[in-house]
Parts: sequence; C-alpha cells; structure tokens
Amino acid sequence: NAMAAYPAIIQHQIIQTSVDDLELRLVARAPLSAAEEDGLRASIRATLGHDFRIAINYCDAIERSASGKFVEFRNAIDGQR
Repeated sequence: NAMAAYPAIIQHQIIQTSVDDLELRLVARAPLSAAEEDGLRASIRATLGHDFRIAINYCDAIERSASGKFVEFRNAIDGQR
C-alpha cells in the first residue's frame, strides 16, 4: 500500500478519470511536501504498472457511496464521478 509510507494521510480515494489519468483525493493531517507528493505518485505508478498522470486534491472528507460504503477506487471514465 503506497499510502502507508505517509502517516499524514488519514484517508484516500483514487478515481480513474481517463485511460491515462487518475485523481487522488486525500484527507490528510497536513499537506504533503512536493517531494512527498512526487514519491507518492511514483509509488502508485509502480504499483499499478502504468505511467498515469496523477492529480492530487486535498479534501476535508471523502464521500461514501449511496449505500454508505467507502470506496478506495472508482472508475469515472464514463463521466460519473
């Protein structure tokens, strides 16, 4: 788990927005440094085996699905976010 190396991260969600793009939503105690963000991106790319473009967005909370479940990965390629 790439997130385990970053204790400031409380919760995360990865959303695939296109074949080559991911949005990483983070709830964190404090924003990561630029170097930490780059390291996290590299870890995710290595884990997934693809050179994704990864946008990092910080949130106060990550919404749950309509059924109340927390989803760590969502596919939003079809436009449903």
